[in-house]
Amino acid sequence: MSVSRVLQSDKGFECATLLLARNGISAEGARLLSSMLAINETLTSLSLYKNKIGDDGILWLSLALLGNRTLSTLNVRDNGIGEGGACGLSDVMCRLGQDCSLRLLNISENAIGPKGRSTCLYVCMYVFVC
Repeated sequence: MSVSRVLQSDKGFECATLLLARNGISAEGARLLSSMLAINETLTSLSLYKNKIGDDGILWLSLALLGNRTLSTLNVRDNGIGEGGACGLSDVMCRLGQDCSLRLLNISENAIGPKGRSTCLYVCMYVFVC
């Protein structure tokens, strides 16, 4: 059974921290995780450090934040995220504003470029970005 399905189940399984660093997770894996994030009410920290989610993966995860009210830490360091992914993430987080539960976002070691960095500055009003 996939991690996503376990965390979506109603069997009383609760998890506050999920460390999935260096697992070769792709955009498709991020899509599956996003379906879990959208409904999960216990996960507060998710680390996807050094995977391969790219722009599509971060967009999936960003959309999941619209329905999630518990995730406070997201580590997507070194995931091949580019300018488009950073801008999409910023757009979602700006829409959420103070309603966003995320307080720490690690997007370091990605190729987000100058435009991506400038859009991420808007996010800094509510979230510590590193």
